[in-house]
Amino acid sequence: MGFLLAASLLTHAPMALSQSAIQPATGLNAVSPDVNRTEGSASAGTVGTPTSHRSVKQLNGELKNQDPAVRAAAVEMLGEAHDPGAVKALVGELHDQDPYVRAIADTALIRIGSPAVQALIVALRESDPYVPALAALALSSMKDPRSHDALMKILNERNSRAIFGIHTYYVKLGVPGSEPALIEALDKYPSREMAEEFLNSGNPALQEAAKEWAIHFKRTLRTTSSTATVRWASAEDTPQTSAGPAVGAQ
Repeated sequence: MGFLLAASLLTHAPMALSQSAIQPATGLNAVSPDVNRTEGSASAGTVGTPTSHRSVKQLNGELKNQDPAVRAAAVEMLGEAHDPGAVKALVGELHDQDPYVRAIADTALIRIGSPAVQALIVALRESDPYVPALAALALSSMKDPRSHDALMKILNERNSRAIFGIHTYYVKLGVPGSEPALIEALDKYPSREMAEEFLNSGNPALQEAAKEWAIHFKRTLRTTSSTATVRWASAEDTPQTSAGPAVGAQ
């Protein structure tokens, strides 16, 4: 997962269930590092000096800069430093007004890994429209057993805001009985991309929900037999929990 998926997710941020909220998948244009960025952008790596010559404290100070390119550069450097001391600041950047900064912050937390897990688990409970989904996305990319434990808990609790962010994770895992929670997330945060994934998942309950979604919102969904299609219970690696291998992967 990582930056590309975080960026894609941010083009489909959770919204109220209404016709005006439904938008087709738009890809990465809204937040791609190659779109509408100046020479001073983070993607060009020209803002500031290398992390090795700057302290986490200095970089944290740049997170308050009004220029999102400066903030993005600081976030990227903090991630590259792999410093657990940067976790609090990076989780805070998941609230940034700029979607590009939020996506880079999510990737930076993934780079830091296990030291960021507990803070991300706490972030799953936030009411912000972006943070729970981004926190779930980061956790789903980590091998730490606490990550999967937390993601299974929000699935059981039907935390739709977070489930929306990593529905692919749950579909691939194929947890028996998880279909109602996944369908509820689609109903609350409608996304054509999510509906098409359900339609092509091979799971009868998710397929039926996708068809009903298409009828309700008068949308045409694409079917595909591509090998890249997300299939139910197709995870090759069984996530580890604190108690051992996860239950659910077939």
